[in-house]
Amino acid sequence: MRIIDFREMYQMCYHLNKLYVMDQKWWTDGDIFHMQESRRTSALFFLKNCSAVYELPDGSVLHFPCGSLLYLPQGSRYKTTFQDCVPGSVISQLLEFELVTEDQEIFAATDTILTLRNFEKKKCDAFFDELVSIYTAPVPSYALLQSHVYQLLNEICHAFHTQHIFSKKYSPIAQGILYLEENIQNELNMPQIAAMCHVSETCFRRLFQQYSGFSPKEYQTRKRMEHAKKMLQSGSSSVTDIAYSLGFEDPAYFSRVFKKNVGLSPSEYLRYHSAPRQN
Repeated sequence: MRIIDFREMYQMCYHLNKLYVMDQKWWTDGDIFHMQESRRTSALFFLKNCSAVYELPDGSVLHFPCGSLLYLPQGSRYKTTFQDCVPGSVISQLLEFELVTEDQEIFAATDTILTLRNFEKKKCDAFFDELVSIYTAPVPSYALLQSHVYQLLNEICHAFHTQHIFSKKYSPIAQGILYLEENIQNELNMPQIAAMCHVSETCFRRLFQQYSGFSPKEYQTRKRMEHAKKMLQSGSSSVTDIAYSLGFEDPAYFSRVFKKNVGLSPSEYLRYHSAPRQN
């Protein structure tokens, strides 16, 4: 099973399949659920009115208090013991889904159970109640259900992404990273971005290379070219308009940069993606 963590997922396109939501009311103190076979899907599991103890195949034991939101990865196995169950209420809520890349490869966000600490119980209560309501409606809207799940996953991914940026290692240049990620035209030069972070330009470049794997210029170019490809595929803008919208003053220069990075000129790329596919 391929692992693509939540931080990476924040900047990628992925699809959701096999959505399933349910309330679970039947657990009582000491009840055990044994996932002996590998999970067939990923899941988000909300301990609404109980706590739980998870025993993993390697012998480790994880304790989760009431109100915890857990990610259960596809392929995982475990034994769950439910505790502190509130009689007569919904004990837990389960959201199952399959994560799939654009290339139709199934993946999981971790290889072990993970607690998602950025979500308060009150918010999870409202969110999962809404999901169950949509799923169990007389005429359920699968598109509406998907949109809600994408929204939640985006919040999870954004939290991990931001946590990584503001980690001890990258916090000195966090504001510069955010600027480069959020400003496609990049109106500030490297000395100005470094000054924004109160570090030297050399320090900024070194840490950014470690953060992204690319120099700031390479990162911005790759980001611009990804945007350019999406705009070309939409067919709603001319090459000249795309060039200007991405901060290129010369459309001819934009075309040269595009071909160098993509392997096709913008017009060739447009023709390739507009041509009918043959089976």
